[in-house]
Order: sequence, then C-alpha cells, then structure tokens
Amino acid sequence: MYTYFLSFLSDNWTPTEENLLAYISPERHAHLLRYAHPADRKLSLYAALLTRMMLLMHTPLTWKDLQFHSGSNHKPSLLTTPSIDFNFSHTRNAILCSVSLNTTVGVDVETCKKAPFEIMDTVFHPEEISYISAATDKEKQERFFRVWTQKEAYTKRNGTGLVCNLTDINTLSPSVSNSLYSFKINQYTCSVCSDLVHPPVPKIVFTQDVLQFFTLSSNAKTPIIRR
Repeated sequence: MYTYFLSFLSDNWTPTEENLLAYISPERHAHLLRYAHPADRKLSLYAALLTRMMLLMHTPLTWKDLQFHSGSNHKPSLLTTPSIDFNFSHTRNAILCSVSLNTTVGVDVETCKKAPFEIMDTVFHPEEISYISAATDKEKQERFFRVWTQKEAYTKRNGTGLVCNLTDINTLSPSVSNSLYSFKINQYTCSVCSDLVHPPVPKIVFTQDVLQFFTLSSNAKTPIIRR
C-alpha cells in the first residue's frame, strides 16, 4: 500500500491548474467547475491528479486503464481493475491518498482547528466520548480529530461513509482499532484504515512534483482518461 500527502499554500487558481486540466476526464473537469470557489476547484483537481499519478507509478496500469466508477456508496473504484483499491480525502489546502494492490483502504484528513465538541453525542461512541473528555484541553483537541478521522477512514473503507449510525462504531475497540493508524503532518491529522499490520510511512509530495509528473512523463503526453 502507498500513502501520499500533498499540501499547497495558495488557494489561487493559476495557469498551471488550467494546463493540468488536460490530464483529467471531461466528467471530472465538468464536476470541479461546479464549485464556486477556486480553493474547492483546486482541491478537486489535485485529488484527481494525485490518485492518477499514484496508480500509474505503483501499478502496471496505463492511461487507458484509468476508467473510474462511483457506486451507490459514492466510493470510487477502478472499472478495469477492481482488485486495486484506492481512496482519497481532502481538507483545506491538503489531500491524503492511499492506493492498495491487496487490501481495501479508507483515508481521512482534517485540519486541526477548534474541535466541535458539541457534536460528540451524535457521532461518537460513549467510550470515545469518555476517552476525549478525560484528556487535558490540548489533548482533547488531538484526541477529537484522531477519533473523527479514524471513524471516517473506517466507514469509507467499509463503503458506508458517514450515513451509518456512527455512535455504534467504537474506534477504540480492538476489532476496529487494529485496522487503523493515524499520524500528524503539520496542522493536519491523518488516518488510514486497512488490513496491513505495518503500514508504510506516508510520502509527502508537492504541487511541483505533480506538475512535473504530468508534464514530463512520456505516458502523460497523450492522456487517455475515462471516468
């Protein structure tokens, strides 16, 4: 399994982003243009590009194999090679993506800002609430976002998303926690859910890495991408 983290400092939509639109599908292009704010369009674009880059770098897939499908659970999958699983998440100025050749995967990333503790009764298991409430003020913030991202990564991996009864899911239970791991990168809390006992250390990439891949790669000179 491969996990990449990408962040960018600016929300601005520039000529660079316009050029990179050539490397996503027309459907994805139309989808991201529905966003009113440039920051949201930029997140949608780079999430698609990072996923494609990872699939091309770490699997035998070619451009013509990148045919995507989103089922009733809204989790995207590869039509051509459903055995290869991937998942991505984005928050303000950051994207987390994992690609796995042999296990299903779910990920989530959140900015560590002021935690909305008032929602805990509606989304957290009683044991999770006790775990968060017992901490110091600083630890409460960290524990909140760790539990939240783990819960979302778990539900995304299972294909249910946040539409299930979240209070029934206890991320502290060994049956669930054994498939979860979390880490912090700067102000972001990240969580990944998979069957791997020793998950790989996430690789940090930058927008220029993505730009270089799609502009210099011989495969990328004639992009053929289908949704």
